[in-house]
Amino acid sequence: MLHVDIELNIGDFSLNVEFQCGRELISLFGYSGSGKSLTLEAIAGLRKPDRGQIAIDGRTVFDSTEGINVPAHERGIGYLIQDGALFPHLTAAKNIAYGLQGLNRRAREARVHELLDLLELSGFGGRYPRTLSGGQKQRVALARALAPKPQTLLLDEPFAALDSTTSETLRRELYKIQDELQLTIIFVTHDLSEAISLSEKIAVYDDGAILQLGTNADIYRRPNSRRAALLTGTANVIDGVVESRLEDGLIVRTNDLAVRTDPYPFATGDAVVLCIRPESILLLRKDRPASTASRENNVTGRVISETARGSLYRLEFRVDNPKDRLNPTVLEIELPSHVYGVMRVAEDREWTVSLRRDALHVIPAQ
Repeated sequence: MLHVDIELNIGDFSLNVEFQCGRELISLFGYSGSGKSLTLEAIAGLRKPDRGQIAIDGRTVFDSTEGINVPAHERGIGYLIQDGALFPHLTAAKNIAYGLQGLNRRAREARVHELLDLLELSGFGGRYPRTLSGGQKQRVALARALAPKPQTLLLDEPFAALDSTTSETLRRELYKIQDELQLTIIFVTHDLSEAISLSEKIAVYDDGAILQLGTNADIYRRPNSRRAALLTGTANVIDGVVESRLEDGLIVRTNDLAVRTDPYPFATGDAVVLCIRPESILLLRKDRPASTASRENNVTGRVISETARGSLYRLEFRVDNPKDRLNPTVLEIELPSHVYGVMRVAEDREWTVSLRRDALHVIPAQ
């Protein structure tokens, strides 16, 4: 179990965060400069917080009140940064063995051999970093961090400089390592898709604070604030007012829309924000009847622009008959490329979309 409750001030920047996690992999997600790496440095003992407490597996390693500040090398933590920081004059095996100075030669060699096997580096122990690929270097760096058998592993954007295929392979291996070794792993990333594919929980960072900490589904589908929604890619964030409460939900009116949502604890007249992810908006086919669920919250409009993004298309959809013609409601919609082609969106710009109630999320206006 890792417990963190700290405040750390550097110049005009203030980091003030509190969280805890067990034997799991948790991602710290947010833009550069939001305090993610600073959090790792404080946990590792490389930065001294101004206030608070850090405990690792029940052992207090920092407490500002009690005057406790355990040195970094005594905290039992593995730490890996983006470039791996391998020693260029040492072989892969000697890089891994660097943190095993307290063991005899036979024990060191056995541990190095174990880690080379674990990270699929058998046969690479005698090679120098300059002869290794980017992915192999990061495997060696990860093996070096794991060598002393830490129970807590800190990873600061370790795959950011790698190609997508290599990154995906290493993410799978990291997940396997966490499962096999039952470590507490804190993984820093600015890539939401990476955080979601890898970790069980995500902490959304912004300006030195944690806006939201929750499961992947909570972060992705149920942001707790406008800022959290925008940071996590909820492109459609629309101001509205609760027009009425029903037995099974709400009627929320925005400038150009009136939609039915699932139940939320808001009263009639409350100012709220509607959130819907771009991939959750359904473009209704014209050659077949819509399903019962797809007939909810139907909105007509026009596709006014599109952007191809590999296997996806991102559309801008302007709602018909806006009240404010200078500032009409424009929804972002994401479609798989094959759907875009089958429905011939490039040839037909007038559509009806469904804002299904189970895809709508309602949060308080701020």
